[in-house]
Amino acid sequence: ADLSRVGLSERYPLFDDGAHLDGKAGDGVYGATFKLDREVPRFDGEWRATWPGRIPLTVSAVGTGNRLAGAVGVLSVFVRPETFTFWAEGTSVNLAGPQGSVELEAVEDKKTAFAGSYSLRLTVGPGSWVAPIRETVSYTSNIRGYHALSFVLRCVGRPDDELFVHLRDGWTDTYASVTTPGVPVLAEKLVEGGSLDETYRRVTLPLSRLLRDAPDFRSEMCAEVVLSGESKTQRTYLLDDIRFYLTAEDLAKETQQ
Repeated sequence: ADLSRVGLSERYPLFDDGAHLDGKAGDGVYGATFKLDREVPRFDGEWRATWPGRIPLTVSAVGTGNRLAGAVGVLSVFVRPETFTFWAEGTSVNLAGPQGSVELEAVEDKKTAFAGSYSLRLTVGPGSWVAPIRETVSYTSNIRGYHALSFVLRCVGRPDDELFVHLRDGWTDTYASVTTPGVPVLAEKLVEGGSLDETYRRVTLPLSRLLRDAPDFRSEMCAEVVLSGESKTQRTYLLDDIRFYLTAEDLAKETQQ
């Protein structure tokens, strides 16, 4: 089978051995099992339909006397909602149209209590600032029905200044981007321990709260996590482990570890 459409070989073998979801060994039914990488089909220049959806695949067989036969097999791929990481070490992000004095970079952070050794360093102020964080390749994610956005954060300099969190959806030729109103992390006690300092603390924002006053936000096209504030002096945030949690149970498992 030609599985180049999903990032695998153009000549991927199928088996009739009873071990590849092909029924019984030697029954004339062939099958293959493989893992799909959700990032693979998103590349420039692909004019054919991409997944999720129905993907036509070319299947070829060589019989006795080197006779060649071909057919089209349809692979149906569906998205299964699950907790996913928006940023962790190894993911590339940038600032999409920042406002005010703000800089973002991945830096080695020896104080991190999480996997890896890098965090996102966000340097801001003084004055009003907005930092829209998005994946460098400009993906959008469907967060409809998800439970919460959560990340760990520590602050160097004036931890009493309020921090606001928003979401922004992607723009199309038909729709302009929508940014949700900012949710104050400190005022609404959405940070572990109720305050920020130089120790990593988990910030958890229920999506019901983030989207409460944003009826036009398209949850199926979430593109950016946006932080904003107004700083009296320069300060630095270090962020790590930014995730969208599908359920409260998923979040509880994370915070118990």
